[in-house]
Amino acid sequence: MGQKVKSVVVGLCVLAAFICLFTAFIPRHVTVTRGITLGVRRDSLQAFLEDLQEWPEWCTWMGADSAVTREFTSAGPGRQATVAWYPKGHPENKIFISILQSVPGDVRLFYQFKNLLPAAGGFTLVAKKDSTFLQWSLDIKLRWYPWEKLSGIAMDKVWGASMKASLNRLKNVVYHEALPPSDDDDPANK
Repeated sequence: MGQKVKSVVVGLCVLAAFICLFTAFIPRHVTVTRGITLGVRRDSLQAFLEDLQEWPEWCTWMGADSAVTREFTSAGPGRQATVAWYPKGHPENKIFISILQSVPGDVRLFYQFKNLLPAAGGFTLVAKKDSTFLQWSLDIKLRWYPWEKLSGIAMDKVWGASMKASLNRLKNVVYHEALPPSDDDDPANK
């Protein structure tokens, strides 16, 4: 019986060493991007995205159930606009997004998700002739832990699907809110 236990322990150690070696070649940085074209003016869409009070209507990350507690902080001297939410109302589950900077066509965000390192990203808005192309990015840095680096392989699929669903909801909300449509006379669209 002792020989079988020894063989199992050696086998598990070899498997663990292989996983550690394999994950050493997985990058520690993952970028997830999704985009959508909307038939609205860039400036109107950007103003809508900068209003964090609107995010729960379209962002799937914020949870739709009543057990989610949300707090909004407006931008002001020395502080950034931030939305924080607590799944199931528990402060220890705090997740938040802050707007770091906003210039025409670009909104930079800071993300803090539970159990992940802080992340960056944001929205890039490109005005077209009669629409706006919106690209949403999320740049995640992973810890060196093998299990976290392995999870990085699935992040594009998991986070990307959520981002795509959010963008589709955004499209419905934007059209429902009747944001001004693009027009060819707007110099920002040329």
